[in-house]
Amino acid sequence: MDFIHGVSLSDLLRAPSALCPTRVMREDMSDRDIEIIYRQLANFLLQLFELDFDHIGSLPSPQDDDQKSPTLLRPLTFKAHSILQNGGVNTFGDRTQGFATTTEYFQYVANQDLGQLIHQPNSTVGLYDAKNKYVAFKVLRALIPDLVNAKYDRYKFKLICDDLGLANLIVRGRDDLAVVGVVDLEWSYIGPAQLLGSAPCLDIFIDVLEEEEAKMPGHEKRELSSLVRWSRASGAMWLHMLLSSGFNGHRSFPFTQLRRHLGPAEWARRESEFDNAEELEALATRKVRDLDQYDEAVEALEERKALVDDGRMTRHEFLRHGFSLV
Repeated sequence: MDFIHGVSLSDLLRAPSALCPTRVMREDMSDRDIEIIYRQLANFLLQLFELDFDHIGSLPSPQDDDQKSPTLLRPLTFKAHSILQNGGVNTFGDRTQGFATTTEYFQYVANQDLGQLIHQPNSTVGLYDAKNKYVAFKVLRALIPDLVNAKYDRYKFKLICDDLGLANLIVRGRDDLAVVGVVDLEWSYIGPAQLLGSAPCLDIFIDVLEEEEAKMPGHEKRELSSLVRWSRASGAMWLHMLLSSGFNGHRSFPFTQLRRHLGPAEWARRESEFDNAEELEALATRKVRDLDQYDEAVEALEERKALVDDGRMTRHEFLRHGFSLV
């Protein structure tokens, strides 16, 4: 692997006064610099959009080269990995089973949020939180057919990287914003085209994207910019945000924006379809019990860690007792 000489664009975009790392762009960036950056990002996305795949799945391994039709495993996404690593819940399912359509894949990903909510002991903070999250995820799953672009439901799948953005770019320097490298693409897979169409929906980006499409042979129909505009107009961009990351809450920014896009009356109507008092009460009661048991286990671990710190328990004993609590 070659060493790339340059500066991380995320470091240049971050406000110097920021107390913690963030992907929010600093306010004093000039429109000219933003346009230079977005124009290059648009070019990269247009190149990716030229690649078409027949099926959703993980990228084929080198060992698959000898096979005419290799079986693609379910994508190993950042979301599923994060839920497993940080929440302790395996939401992959049978990775040998693929997906025929975008709709089917989105339903699968939405079910990962439900799985994390139901099976992670500390995924809620009380009765009302459990009920509200459960209903919100049910509504989200029911909305999916309305937020799938029919043109790309069954074919023209694309190379997707869930966290591809400005933070993945290496530029030549602070005074030269020419991109010299695109890095950290480990969470890449073959997925629905409309996820690639969830690029920045700012007017300035769409404008430069359309300009670059006009210059690049093969993009006369302006498919990508049309998909980005559709994503914004339909509200699908908020769905994409929720599907691309885990540990979503019903009060999170994309959920709030999706509710606003539908309107309070329509969202309330959708919620009423899942207002099963008995089912919600049973779930909420179990989640409260799970949280109580989780808190008790954490308290016991903290007490035993204090014994280790005081030298009254060995680390081996701590690990042995700790595993019995998990």
